[in-house]
Amino acid sequence: MTPPSRPPTTAAPGGAGLVHDLANLLLAARLNLETLAAEWPDAAPLPAPLDAARAALDEACRLLDRLPQGPGTALSSGPSAPRPAPQPAHDGAGRSILLVEDLLGLRRAAARMLERLGYRVAAVAGAAEALAVLDRGGAVDLLFTDMHLAGAMDGAALVAAARQRRPGLAVVCTSGDGGALADGLPGAALLAKPYSTAELAEALDTAFAPGAAAG
Repeated sequence: MTPPSRPPTTAAPGGAGLVHDLANLLLAARLNLETLAAEWPDAAPLPAPLDAARAALDEACRLLDRLPQGPGTALSSGPSAPRPAPQPAHDGAGRSILLVEDLLGLRRAAARMLERLGYRVAAVAGAAEALAVLDRGGAVDLLFTDMHLAGAMDGAALVAAARQRRPGLAVVCTSGDGGALADGLPGAALLAKPYSTAELAEALDTAFAPGAAAG
């Protein structure tokens, strides 16, 4: 599993920034564990260390919810199942997602999860790269961005710039900082870190719903 490494970010200082970084670390662990469990042969029991790691991760997510995090909803999802159910019911139908995440390990793990859900993924580290993809005119059906990005442009500014280029673009915004998601963005689906595969699929369905991008 690739450990995430973080460049300097625009995350909120103090407790909110700490919660945001912890949520990122837990999300990277959750995505990697879910991928490993999903790829495990159906006839073989999961190894005891993997089950123990999933249980420890669930407890860490519960503890994260108890930390001060400002306004907003709880950040973590509920306990993960002992073994994830097969997910062929969700079909991305080959639609293209532009993934923007400055944590390398997390970006790779999220891209794998999106590909397992049936999407084509272009993954970049920041807003400037994301806008360059849009300016080249490539097919992008949805922008999936972290709210806290390294550099001068955060997730909210990226969404505004992207929709100037692509009016009506579907958007999912994610963050480990509840305050960053509290106010929301018009027409964007919101997804709190650390999310599960099922929660990601639900957020994508919400963003792709007819009329969702209009807010």
